[in-house]
Amino acid sequence: RTTIYFVDEAAYLEHPERAAAALSQTTRCRIDISTANGTHVPFYKKLMALPPAQRFRFHWTDDPRKDQAWYEAECIRIGDPRMIAVALGDIARAKGMTQIAKATGLARENLYKALSADGNPEFSTVMKVIAALGLKLHATAAEPAKPRKAARKRPARELTAA
Repeated sequence: RTTIYFVDEAAYLEHPERAAAALSQTTRCRIDISTANGTHVPFYKKLMALPPAQRFRFHWTDDPRKDQAWYEAECIRIGDPRMIAVALGDIARAKGMTQIAKATGLARENLYKALSADGNPEFSTVMKVIAALGLKLHATAAEPAKPRKAARKRPARELTAA
């Protein structure tokens, strides 16, 4: 038996239940480590089930290589609407939620709720918050789909022989 396993980027495992089953046979101590990948993955659910005293969170701001621009780009890259809402909430709290509430004309309490992991803000709310933060929403074309090969037309005599 192995004493301890560290599972890096556990939130990105394709089949986390298979990894858990395999490791359960070889160790009693497993530590999952990961960057965010939304609130819909088993890693997040397992994390939230732990008592707060058993969770260790290394905040991205503790890493000197990462700045606000990196964080915003990562949230957009991941593409989970909840992560984008949480990111906007983090930025709004850093700038002052009261100030953002005044600028948007929305209640501060409603902004806290909408811009949380459990929130589901309307698009108009997101746009008001983006404007109040002095940000711009930038859209680019997605990577184009690969062109499909046209079906080869077979002559009539091939069709009858086939």
